[in-house]
Amino acid sequence: MEKQTSTKQEKIMTITLWSLIGLIVLFIIMVLYIPKLSMNIIGVGSYQALTGYDSTLDRSDMLLVKHKPFDELDKGDIIVFNLKGYGDSDGVKAYSIMARPNPEYYHVHSTGQVMSFPWNVTEDMYVGIVQSRVPYVGAVTGFIGSIYGIAVLIVNGLIIIGIVYLIKENKKQNKNLPEE
Repeated sequence: MEKQTSTKQEKIMTITLWSLIGLIVLFIIMVLYIPKLSMNIIGVGSYQALTGYDSTLDRSDMLLVKHKPFDELDKGDIIVFNLKGYGDSDGVKAYSIMARPNPEYYHVHSTGQVMSFPWNVTEDMYVGIVQSRVPYVGAVTGFIGSIYGIAVLIVNGLIIIGIVYLIKENKKQNKNLPEE
C-alpha cells in the first residue's frame, strides 16, 4: 500500500513539475515572440530585429518595451513605433524623441546622428517606450525566430532523435545476443 501511495505522489509531482515547466516555456515564448500579447497581459513586450534603431541602441539588443501614455512622453525618451504604408521603410523602429511641434505627433530621429531620417510619430503608430535593453539576446532570439533558425532547430532535433533511436536499437540488439 505504501508503494502505491509513493508512486501516486511521484506521478503527481512529475505532472506538476512538467506543467510548471510548460507554463514557464509558454511565458518565455509569449514575451519573446508575441510582444503585443505580452504587453496586454503583463505590461511589457520584447522587440528585436527592428527595421530602424537609435544610435544609442545596438541591432543585437532585445528591447523591453512598456506602455506609457502618448501625451506623457518626454524629449529624449526612446520610443518604439510601427510604420505602415511607407514602402521600404515599413516596420517597427526605435528612435529618440527630439521635439513635439504639434500635439498630434512627436518628431523623432536617431540621437546624435545628423543624417538620420526624421519621423513624425502619431499616437496610432506608437507602441511604447524602451524601458530597458538586454545586450546580444536580440541576435539569438531573432535568429531562432527566423526561418533559418527554425530550420536549424528542426534539423538538430531530428539528428538528436535519430541518435537516441540508434542507441536504443543498439542496446536491444546487444541484449538479444547470446553470451559467450
